[in-house]
Amino acid sequence: MKSEAEPDSAEDFEFFVSTGDNIYSIDEKVPREWELKWMMELFTTRAPIADLPIYPVRGNHESYWNDMDTLVNLTKSYPTWNMPNNYYEQ
Repeated sequence: MKSEAEPDSAEDFEFFVSTGDNIYSIDEKVPREWELKWMMELFTTRAPIADLPIYPVRGNHESYWNDMDTLVNLTKSYPTWNMPNNYYEQ
């Protein structure tokens, strides 16, 4: 039985939120495809979080990109990536 002082395990989480600056691309205006893939592999191959829904937040580094929909478009390729728009609305 778990004590009240014992922290929750990874299995207790239903999702996670990235808090921006998900990637520092070599070219600050245009992230390379391999950089995006590498970023997503960090999220999708780590056992505790691999299958959790990700709710990303754009950071200032992503805001410099020429294509403002780059992170939104990852939703098409990665089922756990949940960024339907550049901004979340209520």
